[in-house]
Amino acid sequence: MSIKKILLIPSAIILAAAGWFVYTPAYQLPRDYPPLSKEQRQHMDLKLFNEQSVKGSILPHYTVERRRELILDMAKQGFEIADLAYQLLDIQSGMSGRHWLMPSERAAYHHLRHLADRGDPSAQCLAALVIARWDLDMRNYERYVVQAANAGQPYCTNILSGLLTIHIGQKGPMPTPYWQTIPKNDLKGRELKLLAAKMGVERARLYIVNGYADGWQGYQLDIGKAKCWLALAEQVDTGEASSEKPNLIWLTQQAQEKGINVTEQYDPKQWCETKLTD
Repeated sequence: MSIKKILLIPSAIILAAAGWFVYTPAYQLPRDYPPLSKEQRQHMDLKLFNEQSVKGSILPHYTVERRRELILDMAKQGFEIADLAYQLLDIQSGMSGRHWLMPSERAAYHHLRHLADRGDPSAQCLAALVIARWDLDMRNYERYVVQAANAGQPYCTNILSGLLTIHIGQKGPMPTPYWQTIPKNDLKGRELKLLAAKMGVERARLYIVNGYADGWQGYQLDIGKAKCWLALAEQVDTGEASSEKPNLIWLTQQAQEKGINVTEQYDPKQWCETKLTD
C-alpha cells in the first residue's frame, strides 16, 4: 500500500466519525398513540414532569425501575411526550454522563422540536429540558419555557418562576444567565412559584417548604407552613418529598431552641394560609 493511501485512512475515519455526529435519520414512531382526553393529557403531563425531575432511587418503593415503568406506561396509553422524554432525558439506563446525542436521539429531538413549534405546551417544556440536558442553544430554552408557561404548562411555569426570581447567594444576588433576555421580576417570580405549586409541581412545593423552613428568598420563617407544604408535596407521590423530612425535623429543632413557635398548624386544603384550631 502506498504512503498516500495510508495517509488517507485517518482522514476517512475522521470524516466518517464527523458524519456520524451530524447524521440524523428519519424519526420512526415507537408505537401508535390512541387519543387522550384533555383531562388524561393534563394528568399525564403533570405526572411525567414530576417523575422525571427525581434523580436516582428513593428506597424502598420509589426506584428508578418503577419510574421508567410509569413513564413508559403513559406512552403506551397514548402520551407521546412520555416516549420522547424516555428517549431524550436521563431516564433509561446508559444515558447519564453522556454528552452527545446518538443519531436516533437526534431524530427524536427534531421530531420533538417540530411538535413544540406547532404549539404543543408539553412538547415545548420537554424541549426546554432536553436543550438544557444536552447543552444545546439556550436561547431556544428560554423561548420554549416562556411559551409553555404562557400556555399554562405547570412545570415550565415553575421554571419561569426561577428565571424571574432574584436568587440571593452568599455574596449577594446571583448573576443572570448570559442567554436570559427576560428581565428579573421578583414579585412575579413569587406569584408564579405559588401558581406552579397549586398546579401540583412538586419542586415548587418543596421550594416553598424550604423557604418557610429557612426563612429565605423572601419567605418569613414559619415551621407550621413548612410542614403544611411538605404534606402537599407528599401528595405528589414521587418519593422526593420524603428526602426533605430529616432536614425539616432538624430545622424545627433549631427553631424551637431559639424560642420560635413550631406548634402552629395550617390547612393544606386552603393552601396553608388558614390556621387550624384545636
